[in-house]
Amino acid sequence: MLHLLKQSNNPTSSGDFARSNINNKKHASSTSKVSELEKKNAELEESNRELSNLLMDQMRSNSSLGNIISLFEKSSHESQPLKVSAHIQEALACYDAEYCFLVNWPEQHYLFSHDGFITDLQAKIITHLTLQKDRIIRFNNKTLINYPYFAICLTLSDDNKLDDLTRLSQVCDYIIENLAKSSREKVAKRRLSQKALSDTIALLDNIMDIENTCNNCTMDCFSDFRWTIQSTIIGMDLAPEDENRITHVLEQLLEQFEQRQVSTRTIDKYLRRAKCNLLQLDSEDKLGKSSS
Repeated sequence: MLHLLKQSNNPTSSGDFARSNINNKKHASSTSKVSELEKKNAELEESNRELSNLLMDQMRSNSSLGNIISLFEKSSHESQPLKVSAHIQEALACYDAEYCFLVNWPEQHYLFSHDGFITDLQAKIITHLTLQKDRIIRFNNKTLINYPYFAICLTLSDDNKLDDLTRLSQVCDYIIENLAKSSREKVAKRRLSQKALSDTIALLDNIMDIENTCNNCTMDCFSDFRWTIQSTIIGMDLAPEDENRITHVLEQLLEQFEQRQVSTRTIDKYLRRAKCNLLQLDSEDKLGKSSS
């Protein structure tokens, strides 16, 4: 009786216990709902993947679409027009048609044919016809499918195959256009890098002239020098090891200058090392430009 009386005199403890039970049940219910939702999301994602694979397989089973998909996949990582052209020739092989096609690259163009031979007359005709704006041009027993970056001239009487080849030509034009844009951006970037490199080498020459004639280098002079070099190198988008190759000698020079351990000979040595590294990058950049 006394025990029951004590329990009845302690309502707070009973209330806390009840609230704790309710909270635990709510937490368990919430956790269960989250787990169920995650499970359903995983099942939905798996279903989407299976559906995508099924649709892709279905498209591949169509000879025309499968050909286009294969061309996209093979050309997606290429950076050279000749390699893309080789993939285009593979895609054209299934049509069993005589053809020659033109890849219109910035400042030049490439011609290819089904048998590897193109006469001067054929080259002049297709080059002249591609200057026209008509999408389909018919002459004699030939048809020219004409896009800005890709044009193909072929002998084909099957209208269904002609429709398929028109779609394929549009895809080829899209691939080559994107590749040409990327190439132009790289060329523009390389020119900016080349100018920055030349300006930085000239800056090194000026600093060496000042150091040799005045022998009065200050901390501000070398701080400005380091900042100019580093900002130029960073703007060139070089690989980390190339950046380190340049900036390391500058850090060493400034550190010694701060500690008042630098001499005219040391300054000259570090400046020459920095210039040597820059000249090496300059020659590598010109070599890469000529090879591409």
